[in-house]
Amino acid sequence: MKKLIIYILILATAAALLASCSTPNNEAAMERLNEALGTLLPADRYTSASYKAYKEAYDEAQSLASAKGVTALTVDRAVDKLNTAKKALVVKNDFTELRRQVEFFQTINESEYSKDSYESYKNAYTAALEVLKNDAAKQSEINSAATRMNNAKLALMKIPDTSYLRLLVNADVDPSAYTGESYAEYQKAVEKGIAVLKKECPTLEELRIAENMLVEAYASLMLRGNTDSLTGYIKEVKTKILVPDSKGRKAEDHFAAFGFNAVTNAVAEAEACVKKGDASENELNDAERKLHEAVASLVDISPLLDAYDLAGDYSSTIDRKEYTEDSYKKLSSAMAICYRLMNDPQVSQEEVKKAAADLNAVIAAMERVKVVPDGAKDKPIGDILVTVGRSSIQIRDYMNDYTRFFSAVFSENPDFTYNTSGGSAVFSRGKVRVILSEERLILQYNGPAAVASNDLDAFSAGKARIDDTDTSLTSADLFGVPTAYSEETKNVNGRSCSVASIVYENEDERFTFTVEYNITDKYVLSYTFTFTPADLPNPPAEG
Repeated sequence: MKKLIIYILILATAAALLASCSTPNNEAAMERLNEALGTLLPADRYTSASYKAYKEAYDEAQSLASAKGVTALTVDRAVDKLNTAKKALVVKNDFTELRRQVEFFQTINESEYSKDSYESYKNAYTAALEVLKNDAAKQSEINSAATRMNNAKLALMKIPDTSYLRLLVNADVDPSAYTGESYAEYQKAVEKGIAVLKKECPTLEELRIAENMLVEAYASLMLRGNTDSLTGYIKEVKTKILVPDSKGRKAEDHFAAFGFNAVTNAVAEAEACVKKGDASENELNDAERKLHEAVASLVDISPLLDAYDLAGDYSSTIDRKEYTEDSYKKLSSAMAICYRLMNDPQVSQEEVKKAAADLNAVIAAMERVKVVPDGAKDKPIGDILVTVGRSSIQIRDYMNDYTRFFSAVFSENPDFTYNTSGGSAVFSRGKVRVILSEERLILQYNGPAAVASNDLDAFSAGKARIDDTDTSLTSADLFGVPTAYSEETKNVNGRSCSVASIVYENEDERFTFTVEYNITDKYVLSYTFTFTPADLPNPPAEG
């Protein structure tokens, strides 16, 4: 009993002592607790394991803050545990970049990229997720995963829009409308475009190259040209330009060599262009242009040839010395110039014109040594008064009804050779001969070949014009109608020909006009005009 009383007293004393000293100690402990609690640290900054211990210590300490009758020792222990857990917190490494890469992956549309490049990117994404799950991952691991994702992202091959290339490849182009060469180039571009479209993921550069090739090939397609214009002009050149001249000289003989060769070459090229079959409009136009240019370069030397031939007739008389020495000298010099130009392949038309004119002028100025043997210029022959000049012979007071006819004969055929034979005077030049006598007048033409224009001029006057296409040969109102017509076979220049003889006779006027015509070869062989004057004391009055 006594011991019990003593124990109670001890407890009471301890309680009293405890009560006397516990209050201030507890307040200090609570202050430390509140200070330790402070602000709860964020979970995302620390590893989950270390943060879990910290959170548990924090929650435990926080529960003591509102509890009653908690001893200072309990509080101190809770504060120590919280501080220890706080110190043990492990800060997470930086996942910011890796997280950004992962979030970007989730915005990607798989169908927009090639299969291989997307698969590689997805694998990098899967590996990155594993690293993200491990909040204790090392920074090197995090950085490596982020770099891998970024590289895979950069390697993504986006499938480009091929619709425009498909449109170009499938364009409706008719091969028959274009030249074979240009269409073949276009087809190559189409095939390259198809090859690009067959790729799973062609690059943008490949697409652009293929598109540009197709656009350029299409623009370069050459339409087949219409050959009608060129064909027509070729025909015109061959049938109307490269033809013999009025004297029958072939084109290669009466055109200067340079122009003639240029035309024949241009014709050959043009014909080849037409024959090609699928020449473009540009090619045909170019060939026609070249042919026009070649034709424009043609120089017709016919005037030179004509003048030279005529001059040859005069120069052939040099042995007979019918003209003055100075005349022959000038003729020879002018002929030499003409000869040089006739053989100059690049002679100009102006040079031809001038040289021909100069030679003809020299011919016109040829001066005879003697006009008649006795030196007289006016010579009466019976009732005929003949005036002989340098370039004409005139007849007066004889056959007045036909004065114009005879005047034309002589004036258009100057410089007749003159000689006397008995009582007759004979004037001749080339194929034409005129015989004047007191008893008759004869005009005669003898042609071994077709009638030339200068020969025909000798028998032109008034309404009567003789040419190689006029079968009547004379005008009925001038000479009347034929009084006789016959045909017979004759040997002409070694050939057997049918020859017609047409006679015009007027007894009252005392003249006969006879024409021999080669029916086989269609040209005049000869014509003879004979007049016998009446025994009149005086010539008939004019008119």
